[in-house]
Amino acid sequence: MRILTRYLIREFLLYCALALVTTTTILLLRQIFLLTKWFVRKNVAIGYLFELIFYALPAVLSLTIPMAFLAGMLMVLGQFAFTGEITAIQASGIGVYQLIPRVFVVGVVFALLDFWMIAVGQPWGNTAYLNLLTDIRRQNPALVLEPETIMRELESRELIWFYEREDPKTRELYGVRMWQDYHDGHPRFVTATRGRLLVESGQGALHLYDGTAYQRDPDRPAGVLIQRFQEEIHYLPLDSEIERSETRFQTYRSMTLTELNREIRLLKDRLQTEESELLRQNVEKALRRAQLEWYKKWAIPFACLAFALAAVPLGVLTNRSGFMVGLVIGLPLVIVYYTLLRVGETLAVQGSLSAALGSWLPNIPVAALGVALSVRQWKR
Repeated sequence: MRILTRYLIREFLLYCALALVTTTTILLLRQIFLLTKWFVRKNVAIGYLFELIFYALPAVLSLTIPMAFLAGMLMVLGQFAFTGEITAIQASGIGVYQLIPRVFVVGVVFALLDFWMIAVGQPWGNTAYLNLLTDIRRQNPALVLEPETIMRELESRELIWFYEREDPKTRELYGVRMWQDYHDGHPRFVTATRGRLLVESGQGALHLYDGTAYQRDPDRPAGVLIQRFQEEIHYLPLDSEIERSETRFQTYRSMTLTELNREIRLLKDRLQTEESELLRQNVEKALRRAQLEWYKKWAIPFACLAFALAAVPLGVLTNRSGFMVGLVIGLPLVIVYYTLLRVGETLAVQGSLSAALGSWLPNIPVAALGVALSVRQWKR
């Protein structure tokens, strides 16, 4: 039995590694594509792209580890059944049900690994990702254009701006609005019929045409100076190296269990003292989100155990090759699991379900299926 166990684990690790690399790459591809396009437009060194991807890995791995465990176990057991090795195992006097405890132990190991990833790795990675992304957005904000959106990335330099639309052929901007120096007591508001963003001598040059500038008159407190211009240029620095800030940002997904516990206590205390009904609703929603993230750190790793119960009976009850088992059985089960997780999250945030039930919702049917199939296999 020890030889069989070692053989099962060795083959499983090969299939699991293949599934882990595949699923992780698929989940990262879209993000890599969007970040690459963004980096090119912002003229940022490519090294920061790889750094962001590295920081995003723990969050992705916390989702793909249960996927890879299920796919790897289904593929190896399916391959055993397809090649007749299951029949040989049974002929030697070993029941298939005897594989269930061993697979479950492997599931426990993967659940602990996933728990460490989601409780330790993900908060660290998400915090570093968010802070680096914020620094990048501050770097060359003029090169990432969003129509009908007030762009505040240069707010620390006393400048925010807006444009209504962009001509896709000429790349001209229309309906430009700009606010400058609004904190020093001499604010300046600029409107321009059209504008164009160019790169000149290593700097971003925002050319504004046919515009009007409004500025407070220093000699008359209630007066306004109006200046009309044909062309006005605003220069913005373009640097490939990022200026890293000391400011640190966190979201609930980037908090550890200890930090979430502290945040939940603070929100509960605030909820008891808050008198405004509107603010109470906002605090309640924030509390539900924080509690949801706390429970998810426990519920998602448990998926490995739920999948472990279902893997053996599902893997051996098929005549398909290992890869087909992972695709035909494993993929739909994973889709169902993460669809239910998304539904549970949405209902929990809305208050229709408790945070605990919303996070554990997908584990209930998967675990029930695994227990039912395992009991059936045990009785055979």
